[in-house]
Amino acid sequence: MAALTIGLTAILSLLFIVLGVFLVRGKFLELIAGYKKLSEEDKKSDSVRKIGKAAGIFLFVVAFLMVASVVIVQLFPAARTAVLVVLFLSMLVGITCVFMMKR
Repeated sequence: MAALTIGLTAILSLLFIVLGVFLVRGKFLELIAGYKKLSEEDKKSDSVRKIGKAAGIFLFVVAFLMVASVVIVQLFPAARTAVLVVLFLSMLVGITCVFMMKR
Protein backbone atom coordinates (compact mmCIF):
# COMPACT_ATOMS: atom_id res chain seq x y z
CA MET A 1 0.00 0.00 0.00
CA ALA A 2 2.84 2.39 0.81
CA ALA A 3 4.45 1.83 -2.59
CA LEU A 4 1.17 2.66 -4.33
CA THR A 5 0.78 5.86 -2.30
CA ILE A 6 4.33 6.94 -3.03
CA GLY A 7 3.97 6.14 -6.73
CA LEU A 8 0.68 7.99 -7.16
CA THR A 9 2.00 10.97 -5.22
CA ALA A 10 5.12 11.09 -7.39
CA ILE A 11 3.09 10.95 -10.62
CA LEU A 12 0.60 13.60 -9.52
CA SER A 13 3.33 15.87 -8.15
CA LEU A 14 5.28 15.69 -11.40
CA LEU A 15 2.11 16.43 -13.36
CA PHE A 16 1.36 19.46 -11.16
CA ILE A 17 4.94 20.72 -11.48
CA VAL A 18 4.94 20.39 -15.28
CA LEU A 19 1.56 22.12 -15.57
CA GLY A 20 2.75 24.78 -13.14
CA VAL A 21 5.83 25.50 -15.24
CA PHE A 22 3.71 25.92 -18.36
CA LEU A 23 1.23 28.19 -16.61
CA VAL A 24 3.96 30.36 -15.09
CA ARG A 25 5.49 30.77 -18.55
CA GLY A 26 2.13 31.83 -20.01
CA LYS A 27 1.38 28.59 -21.86
CA PHE A 28 -1.74 26.41 -21.51
CA LEU A 29 -3.78 29.38 -20.28
CA GLU A 30 -6.77 27.69 -21.90
CA LEU A 31 -6.92 25.45 -18.82
CA ILE A 32 -8.05 28.39 -16.71
CA ALA A 33 -11.82 28.57 -16.33
CA GLY A 34 -13.46 31.25 -18.46
CA TYR A 35 -10.44 31.83 -20.72
CA LYS A 36 -12.23 30.82 -23.90
CA LYS A 37 -15.01 33.33 -23.28
CA LEU A 38 -12.58 36.27 -23.17
CA SER A 39 -12.15 38.59 -26.12
CA GLU A 40 -8.90 38.46 -28.08
CA GLU A 41 -7.63 41.68 -26.52
CA ASP A 42 -8.39 40.38 -23.01
CA LYS A 43 -6.55 37.15 -23.78
CA LYS A 44 -3.42 39.15 -24.61
CA SER A 45 -3.59 41.30 -21.48
CA ASP A 46 -1.22 41.02 -18.55
CA SER A 47 -4.01 40.17 -16.14
CA VAL A 48 -4.55 36.77 -17.76
CA ARG A 49 -0.82 36.04 -17.57
CA LYS A 50 -0.84 37.05 -13.90
CA ILE A 51 -3.69 34.64 -13.22
CA GLY A 52 -1.75 31.91 -15.03
CA LYS A 53 1.33 32.67 -12.95
CA ALA A 54 -0.70 32.53 -9.73
CA ALA A 55 -2.27 29.21 -10.79
CA GLY A 56 1.17 27.80 -11.61
CA ILE A 57 2.58 28.83 -8.24
CA PHE A 58 -0.46 27.28 -6.57
CA LEU A 59 0.28 23.99 -8.38
CA PHE A 60 3.90 24.14 -7.14
CA VAL A 61 2.68 24.57 -3.56
CA VAL A 62 0.21 21.70 -3.88
CA ALA A 63 2.91 19.42 -5.32
CA PHE A 64 5.26 20.34 -2.48
CA LEU A 65 2.60 19.70 0.16
CA MET A 66 1.75 16.33 -1.38
CA VAL A 67 5.37 15.18 -1.39
CA ALA A 68 6.07 16.58 2.07
CA SER A 69 3.03 14.88 3.58
CA VAL A 70 3.93 11.48 2.13
CA VAL A 71 7.56 11.79 3.25
CA ILE A 72 6.56 12.82 6.77
CA VAL A 73 4.01 10.02 7.09
CA GLN A 74 6.56 7.47 5.84
CA LEU A 75 9.21 8.68 8.27
CA PHE A 76 6.87 9.21 11.22
CA PRO A 77 3.77 6.98 10.96
CA ALA A 78 2.41 8.32 14.25
CA ALA A 79 2.28 11.82 12.74
CA ARG A 80 -0.46 10.93 10.24
CA THR A 81 -3.16 12.88 12.08
CA ALA A 82 -0.90 15.91 12.51
CA VAL A 83 -0.08 15.88 8.78
CA LEU A 84 -3.78 15.78 7.88
CA VAL A 85 -4.49 18.69 10.23
CA VAL A 86 -1.65 20.76 8.74
CA LEU A 87 -2.84 20.02 5.19
CA PHE A 88 -6.40 21.00 6.11
CA LEU A 89 -5.22 24.24 7.71
CA SER A 90 -3.04 25.07 4.72
CA MET A 91 -6.05 24.58 2.43
CA LEU A 92 -8.08 26.95 4.60
CA VAL A 93 -5.32 29.56 4.47
CA GLY A 94 -5.07 29.17 0.70
CA ILE A 95 -8.81 29.55 0.20
CA THR A 96 -8.83 32.61 2.46
CA CYS A 97 -5.99 34.17 0.47
CA VAL A 98 -7.83 33.61 -2.79
CA PHE A 99 -10.97 35.30 -1.47
CA MET A 100 -8.93 38.18 -0.06
CA MET A 101 -7.26 38.75 -3.45
CA LYS A 102 -10.66 39.22 -5.11
CA ARG A 103 -11.37 42.33 -3.01
